[in-house]
Amino acid sequence: MATSTAARLFWSYQAPLAGAIVAHKAFSIHIKDVTACEKASTNNIKLQSRMTSIGHFSVVSETTHNPSIVTFVMALTGSTPLTAQEFSRLWRERAMEERHPRFHKKIVDGSKFIPTDDPVEDHLTETTFPVVPRTDVKTRIQQLQMTPWDLSEKLWHMWIAPWGKLGASGLIDPEETISDADSKDERKGESLLFFRAHHALGDGASMTAAFLDVLDEAAEIQQEIIDFLRKLRKRGERTKGFWQALGKKMKKFLVFLFGSLRALFYQMTLFWHMLWETDSWSQIRKLIRAEEQPQRTVSWSKAAPLEQVKWVAQQLSVEGKKITVNDIFCACVSVAIGKQLSEHRSRIQAISTDSNPTIIAKQEHFNIAFPVHLKGGVVLPGESVGNNLGAFVVRVPGEGDDPEKDDPSRSPSHQRLLQVHDTLATAKSMPFAILSHILAKGFSYASAVLPTRFVGWIYACSNGGSIAVISNNRGLPKPVHLGGRRVEAIYGFVPLPPGIPIGVVVMSYAGNVNLTITAEPWAVPDADQFLVWVLEEYSNLLNAARQDRSHKKL
Repeated sequence: MATSTAARLFWSYQAPLAGAIVAHKAFSIHIKDVTACEKASTNNIKLQSRMTSIGHFSVVSETTHNPSIVTFVMALTGSTPLTAQEFSRLWRERAMEERHPRFHKKIVDGSKFIPTDDPVEDHLTETTFPVVPRTDVKTRIQQLQMTPWDLSEKLWHMWIAPWGKLGASGLIDPEETISDADSKDERKGESLLFFRAHHALGDGASMTAAFLDVLDEAAEIQQEIIDFLRKLRKRGERTKGFWQALGKKMKKFLVFLFGSLRALFYQMTLFWHMLWETDSWSQIRKLIRAEEQPQRTVSWSKAAPLEQVKWVAQQLSVEGKKITVNDIFCACVSVAIGKQLSEHRSRIQAISTDSNPTIIAKQEHFNIAFPVHLKGGVVLPGESVGNNLGAFVVRVPGEGDDPEKDDPSRSPSHQRLLQVHDTLATAKSMPFAILSHILAKGFSYASAVLPTRFVGWIYACSNGGSIAVISNNRGLPKPVHLGGRRVEAIYGFVPLPPGIPIGVVVMSYAGNVNLTITAEPWAVPDADQFLVWVLEEYSNLLNAARQDRSHKKL
């Protein structure tokens, strides 16, 4: 999803890389010129039947208690119920089966897609509206994430709660629903969509982007993509002459080569720390005897207006360090991880005996993984859903000493943010996304001859001992509609990769930044409290930004 066409193409951290891949894909393979692009948007290219390496790896690396399921929930408001029959009508009117043929396929032989010839009605079920706000929705999301999946039947399903009292789900606040000046209808009720799909079908970013094609604004969004591709092509045409073009290609090759060497060294450093540093989280898991369980703790919250977060980032930037929205929430999540670890430590030490005390050392750094969509989180005209993911791991401050002594003029929260920015900036400067995508392909091929457990162990090692995964998605700047109903909120929940117990999604939509968390219960027993810690740290950064502005005025 995207705040604009550019945002959809430049999703997350690898913006220049994503833009280059999008342009190459659009101009070299699918669309040779703008006319071909426009034709591709109407005459859709059928997706190949072969599963992508990322999709295949999601199949071989999942376990019974850790299925690779992508889920999201959507809340809509309108004057009439949204039924499965109406959704089916919209699906056919928008030609979704032709636009995204993967939605009507199944998997055989572990890696091949074949058509199912099933109508969209087979993927839809009407359900009752939640009775207890938040609690009922949490239970349903947990079931969506953890219920085993038979890939030989279908790859996605959606449950529709047609009608309920506005705000009764706990997903939206009736007093803060999105205003729409163009609509004259009064909001009278709320409808919910619960969506689940196996990761083999596609990654969360591309599936969410593909879902935009069933919305009322689908044609407008597609036209914006075509217009932006047109601008990219004109920009590429500015390079004239053989030697100038060759020089640019050589420069890109050298940047990629030396960046790959730096990335390899960086990953080896992470692996070294993983081997020799004390891992307090693993110690806690052993002490509480947490085995893999078919359970998740989940929560969601609206964090802050997007413009406010951007203002905080601008105020807290210093010379040579331009803070981003992603920097801010990575820093906030790292603080929440530290507080969660401290709470575990206190509980365990409280029940330990004096004769055999349990000592859990402070962890000075946490490793956090970031998935990166190689095409900017966008489904290009003429393409369908798929898995186009890479990833990188960063080493952020953990439970170290209070950094206030390092720079008394800045708050501890501000100093942590600057440290997080430095480590993210370092990772952004290296082609981790492409390299990790290639690595995943290798794992996918290796899974044919290696034991599944061994492949999962390799993947866990490639995560650098990460305790959390953070997925960043830029959403649309204004509310969209489905059958005339306003989409008030969208909350996506990341499937936990092997060996990572905490997953956070940072997603903007209609001018707000929303947060979700998915976690294993042993790591985060209370997901609501975890998000409270995240928001408390954001409040600290907001106060620091206000104080910084006051000092600048003086």
